[in-house]
Amino acid sequence: MVDQRQKATPSGFQLNTWLKRLFVRLGILPFLLVIAVIVFSAMSDNFLTGRNLMNVLRQSVYLTIVAMGQMLALLTGGFDLSVGTILALSSVVGALGIGWIWHRALSDRRRTGLWPARRVR
Repeated sequence: MVDQRQKATPSGFQLNTWLKRLFVRLGILPFLLVIAVIVFSAMSDNFLTGRNLMNVLRQSVYLTIVAMGQMLALLTGGFDLSVGTILALSSVVGALGIGWIWHRALSDRRRTGLWPARRVR
């Protein structure tokens, strides 16, 4: 009798049950990631290229370093949760510093007609 139920059950029902169990176990984020990869791959020819993936890795490495440092602080018992604040503050200070240096270089160029550093030929 069990064999008759399995034969009568369509395979789509079993797949549906399997997807529901997988969704409950993993959550929605992996499914959204797969959908995003499929959509962006269809929209752009450059999305899954080695150059683009390397660029994404290069841009996210500093967040990975900060996350690993935060993990070590939490694992050793030093619950320092101010990493996000320090990261935001250092980003703003760095941007202001770059802006000040760029403004200074442009004002020196206007005054002297030369860039602060010249190329050696």
